[in-house]
Amino acid sequence: MQTKAKKGGEEELSGADRRRSHREPVFTIGRLSCVDADGVCNQEVMITDVSLHGCGFRCHVELDESSTYEIEIGVGPLHLHSKMRLVRVRLRNDGSYDIGAQFC
Repeated sequence: MQTKAKKGGEEELSGADRRRSHREPVFTIGRLSCVDADGVCNQEVMITDVSLHGCGFRCHVELDESSTYEIEIGVGPLHLHSKMRLVRVRLRNDGSYDIGAQFC
């Protein structure tokens, strides 16, 4: 899906066309911890997609977009551990949050 927004008089792509790498849909549990003292720590989340540059996940608590987090996904040889920053937090109808994050 391609949408365009005007920023400073120039058209800017958003959505899928803005992404630097392909998203791979996955549904697995991840463990989120806060690097800063300000954010929510040690939260289990549902990972919904992963790419080379970030991931999407669902969380039952609102997270602070100004905090830095660490995410752990998977076990064994298919294991990912990375710092990340939140780039999108959206409240869902069921009270949980859809969150997009970029790996640091």
